[in-house]
Amino acid sequence: MEFKFRIFFPWESDFSEKDLLFPEQDVWRPPANIFEDEEYFFIEMELPGLEKDQVEISVEGSELQVKGERRVEKRVGRVEVIRREIPYGFFLRTFRLPSGIDSSRIEAVLEKGILLIKLPKRKRIVEVEDG
Repeated sequence: MEFKFRIFFPWESDFSEKDLLFPEQDVWRPPANIFEDEEYFFIEMELPGLEKDQVEISVEGSELQVKGERRVEKRVGRVEVIRREIPYGFFLRTFRLPSGIDSSRIEAVLEKGILLIKLPKRKRIVEVEDG
């Protein structure tokens, strides 16, 4: 059996330029973890160096979108870049939400470079009839 591997570099995008809102900018894709417990789904995303005003989270229909931009810091004087591994520019992640999410109660916290989004599950109410 033959396997095909795709080498992934964090600064490469899964989007083609024609699909981007800002095709002239560099695009990067922050890594994310998704997990759940009985009450919530969680999305945890690495966004080191960003403040909460640099991140926009929106829900439309069954999709949650996280986007923003990390800008290159201006250096004083003439600086020659020898190596740049930290991704900069526009980022965009879209997650398809499972059914049963209460989107009116979604919470997000950005702390120490980690964005944590809490997606509450709707409580199922089961009525029991007397009988």
